[in-house]
Amino acid sequence: MRAAQPWRCRRLRRAGGHGPGRGYCADEIRRSALAYAFFAEGNDPNVWPGGWHTSLAIAQDGADTVEVNQRWRAGGGIVPMHVIQAASDVVSPPRVGSALLAADFPDRVLVTVVEKAGHALLPEQPEAVAEAVLRFLAKVGHTAPG
Repeated sequence: MRAAQPWRCRRLRRAGGHGPGRGYCADEIRRSALAYAFFAEGNDPNVWPGGWHTSLAIAQDGADTVEVNQRWRAGGGIVPMHVIQAASDVVSPPRVGSALLAADFPDRVLVTVVEKAGHALLPEQPEAVAEAVLRFLAKVGHTAPG
């Protein structure tokens, strides 16, 4: 079944956090699973051979234990937020990620959608991410208290 449905590879979420063949699934199945879950169609998952850095994966697990709205409300209702959303993200699609945040915090959230990117947004579209961050920083730099 795993070969026919690579997204069912055991612990797919962690497939991005471990090198090829480290007890999760065969390299070919792992690459197929990574392509499905983390990369937009047509993008090459081989640009991300090591996956997530282990320390970052552990930090993500810790962040996941905090209630989502608590994290987003932590700015005291005044801190601007920038959500860089991958247009083809199957893990956190725009309709359940950035769209909800923008609706909940319309005065604070700026959403930038990056085309041709999946959940592995940064290794897929590094230039687009960098440009979006720089635009956001320039925008908030003019209004930040100082």
